Amino acid sequence: MYRQPKIIFLLAAAMAAIGSCSSAPAASEYVVVAVDPPADSPQLGKLFRLGDLVHIEGGSTVTLMGDDGSVTALPGPADIVVTDDASGSGSTSNGAAGASSSLTAISDLLGNGQLQTIGGSRGVSDTTAATLEPWMVPVENGLTGCVYDLKLELWRPPGHRADVSVAYNEESLATSLVWDKDTPILAIPGNVPPDLRSVGLVIDDKSFRMPIVHLPTGFSPSDHVGLYAWMIGSGCLLQASALIRNLANR
Repeated sequence: MYRQPKIIFLLAAAMAAIGSCSSAPAASEYVVVAVDPPADSPQLGKLFRLGDLVHIEGGSTVTLMGDDGSVTALPGPADIVVTDDASGSGSTSNGAAGASSSLTAISDLLGNGQLQTIGGSRGVSDTTAATLEPWMVPVENGLTGCVYDLKLELWRPPGHRADVSVAYNEESLATSLVWDKDTPILAIPGNVPPDLRSVGLVIDDKSFRMPIVHLPTGFSPSDHVGLYAWMIGSGCLLQASALIRNLANR
């Protein structure tokens, strides 16, 4: 049976926003994953639990991720109370406990001040990265790339034509490709070696190595809370932001 998310909206505008975005089971905890435009309150990484009041200023949009994996972008002004699910049994399943642990990890990572760049101007509303998908690896930010299913797709904002050379290690032959100026995505042929930890790239006359991490074996990409925590913990910041944007737009 469908269950509404356990956030009660005290303003009509906020009620309309959650009504258009909700499609997940009830959550009892939420973490702030983006604030647009950036603001002092609520802080990125702030955890909200049962009974907490979420205050959103006018002109601001706060994006929350619930421990059920739901993501909701809420425009202000609004005051929101996180409420309990009266029909729940009160017990905590292993899955729920794992999600809560991941949510706490997300809160710690976002709240330490070192990852502010994935909220706000580089968060869910960033139009520059609108074509970026969670498994596309940005090449112009100096960030680690997160890879799934041994596939590597590079991403950059549309710009100029570029000659690209890709080498997995010093012994392997480089793959030469052309990156069209109007194409933000460049798919690298073949599979990435499962033990590979970095990729050598030459884009025009710029040469660098890009660290990559593989999604751990047995980790489900459909575990959105765990996946987001893994991405930001691995340093795949813009890919994590793209994941949140996609979930918020569902």
